[in-house]
Amino acid sequence: MRRGWARFIVPSLVALIAENYTGRQQATAVGALGSARAAAGVLAFIIGGVLGTYIGWRPAFGILIAVSAIVFLLSFRLKRDYGRPDVHIDILWRRSGGVGNRSHQFRLQQSERLGAGAGHRQCAVRSARPFGRRRS
Repeated sequence: MRRGWARFIVPSLVALIAENYTGRQQATAVGALGSARAAAGVLAFIIGGVLGTYIGWRPAFGILIAVSAIVFLLSFRLKRDYGRPDVHIDILWRRSGGVGNRSHQFRLQQSERLGAGAGHRQCAVRSARPFGRRRS
């Protein structure tokens, strides 16, 4: 879920920020959105590891369900947005963006089979062992 779902959520969040904040508050909110994604990527492993180690993975999933339910219930307190009737979505442009996303994802999934995978593997090995030598 790391990057795949972000392409659906982030534009909505940016639109909410643009609608509800102006000036310095808007800049702060966009900055917080960008840093929250990075912090969540780090904290997810730390919190998940601590909960999984000390209370077990089943209660950890129970906590996740409880927090998700609280966030869902709090989402009903958001201010209703009626949209802007003067803004129209270009269906052709939206479709071409979707085709571009799908073709890029296909290329990433098939890169090894198509012959571009060696560079990706070497890059992953270098990042996994930045100071050690590769064993033959």
